[in-house]
Amino acid sequence: MITWIILSILSAVVGSTFYEWWEDTKMGAWFNRKFDNALDWAAKRYHIDSLKKEDKGFNKLPERVKEAVLYYEKIQNDNK
Repeated sequence: MITWIILSILSAVVGSTFYEWWEDTKMGAWFNRKFDNALDWAAKRYHIDSLKKEDKGFNKLPERVKEAVLYYEKIQNDNK
């Protein structure tokens, strides 16, 4: 059991490291563009809204961060 846990952690680290290197290469950038285009095509072709909703969620992220910071500052001020 412990072997599976260690193996999964190591594979995640190696995979993450590989992707960080891969995305900076020309071939990696090309592949990412092609993959994004394929996802956009599939979303339009099969009327899949979840792929589009994910992008909308990322656009709301800065607003959520601002709200979280304001909430955190309010808590800090209340504790003083």
